[in-house]
Amino acid sequence: MEPFASLSPELSEFLFGASTDFAGGLAASFATGILSYGARRLREQMAPPPQQEALRRAAGGAIAQTVAEWQIAHDDYADLWRKFGEWLLEPPVLSEFRLLIASADDSLLDAELLREEFEAMGLDMHLLPQPDFDALLQDIVGGFYLFAAEEPLLQAPLQIGVLRRIADGWARWNGLPPARPNWADGLSANLNG
Repeated sequence: MEPFASLSPELSEFLFGASTDFAGGLAASFATGILSYGARRLREQMAPPPQQEALRRAAGGAIAQTVAEWQIAHDDYADLWRKFGEWLLEPPVLSEFRLLIASADDSLLDAELLREEFEAMGLDMHLLPQPDFDALLQDIVGGFYLFAAEEPLLQAPLQIGVLRRIADGWARWNGLPPARPNWADGLSANLNG
């Protein structure tokens, strides 16, 4: 099953804009936001439109996969995903997630800060099918790594090897399995096909 197939048209538009080119919606805003917190050198490397499109696809793939994995069955799903999007775009959250693109060997997201911002946004993990905040972060980080690894234009600027260590370290630190490669199969084929 392709991850996009499980998303409603409204949620898909919210995440990606009017089409699946990731030019709008939450994916583009998130990618632009984390890039704005990166170092000047990285911003310059990512300035050409093809690199920015690749970054949006990687961010969009991670968010889409996370949303597909964390489906909400009750009537408040639209409000919860709106809050989730607002949380992702909060300056302290973007500043933390900048580590996805500006990582160093010792980079680790500040889970407590991200959790505090999550709760301050009015989000409650107990409303989700899998009430585990660390697993949610792992899904985002691991998903980003998997989709970024599929983008040749991101290989050098993002140092995919370092990103892999971050994703795997995050999983080990939280007692979770490493990023699951099967996540990317359907969505990667959809994005590149």
